[in-house]
Amino acid sequence: MKFKSIISTLAFAPVVLLAAPLQAQAIDLDSRTVLFGDLDLSSSEGRNALDRRLSVAVTQVCGEFSARSSLVNRKVRECREATLADAHAQRDVAIAQYRARTLGERELVLRGR
Repeated sequence: MKFKSIISTLAFAPVVLLAAPLQAQAIDLDSRTVLFGDLDLSSSEGRNALDRRLSVAVTQVCGEFSARSSLVNRKVRECREATLADAHAQRDVAIAQYRARTLGERELVLRGR
């Protein structure tokens, strides 16, 4: 039983360490808003810039890989895959709306999965 507690504590240690500096800023660690109003989504440069922003946001939402814990790495990988798939779906809708000139919001909200 004690061993499970230690593993649980270690598994969530990176989240706690990340939360400490961000807590003062009242940032929700489980989601990020990606703004793209400054990008031209009709160009490959604009779409590539949005993809880079999405990748950064996914990493922020899901965390970094650990050199010491395969359990943490599995959770991070699963979170990144699911969150990136969701981000790409939102991106594709935004690009289609941009091209059709029906785009309203110029932000995507990513939530950890």
